[in-house]
Amino acid sequence: MNKEFWAEHYPDSIDWTIMGFTADELRAMDPQPERLTYRTLAPQVTEGFWKNEQFDSSKFAKAGEKFCYIKSRLTYEEGHDPQFEDFQEQLDIALREAGLGCQIGAGRGSEFYFFDLALKDIDAALDVMKRLTLVNDLPKQTWLMFYDAADKAKSIELHIEAPAGV
Repeated sequence: MNKEFWAEHYPDSIDWTIMGFTADELRAMDPQPERLTYRTLAPQVTEGFWKNEQFDSSKFAKAGEKFCYIKSRLTYEEGHDPQFEDFQEQLDIALREAGLGCQIGAGRGSEFYFFDLALKDIDAALDVMKRLTLVNDLPKQTWLMFYDAADKAKSIELHIEAPAGV
């Protein structure tokens, strides 16, 4: 039996990979991507999502995980926002301790933060994510989004007062 993704990848014992777009790549893109940077412990997953319109979690999962991400509106225009740093640390710990998954990366665009996840049980993980969204006072514009092509248009509101859709 394969180990769950989070059982093989521990934040303290791995090398993070940084990915992003060059200025020339950005100038050539129309429309501009929402997300500009990627920090990931699973570059093969990130690149698969980034370059493949037909992403399928089963091609990358270790034990049936679904790959998804939290998208949350920026509250600071420049620099690091401690609110999001606290959130991502608490999220990874809570998901791992509950055996629900882990955070596999993060990134930023001009308007949003992104937190990449490998989840074993999305429904159970939703309770954790919603609680931490409120505890950390994340913006109302915070959603769970999906990597898989079949679910790409789907979004789940994580903040009780989040507006519908993205």
